[in-house]
Amino acid sequence: MSEGNFWLSDEGILIRLEDLAHSFTYKSYNGAIKGAFREAGITEFEWVTTIDDRTCNRCDSLSGRRYKSGQFMPRMPAHIGCRCFWDAYIEL
Repeated sequence: MSEGNFWLSDEGILIRLEDLAHSFTYKSYNGAIKGAFREAGITEFEWVTTIDDRTCNRCDSLSGRRYKSGQFMPRMPAHIGCRCFWDAYIEL
């Protein structure tokens, strides 16, 4: 099969569907967790990145950054295969 037709093959379509399922799952999870945190009165969030050999430069640079509710927050997942998530930030 030529390179240009891979994504139209059964294998290529399956890979794209798995990527979409992963992205929608992470998007749903992160949206729900932010909503639950807000309902609990938490107003500050921290970007948490899984750091390993698969971590991209963008996610590595965002790791540990904090954002207040209502402030611009980067979209998550940041890319296909992104494993980052929002966590509550509570200053003690």
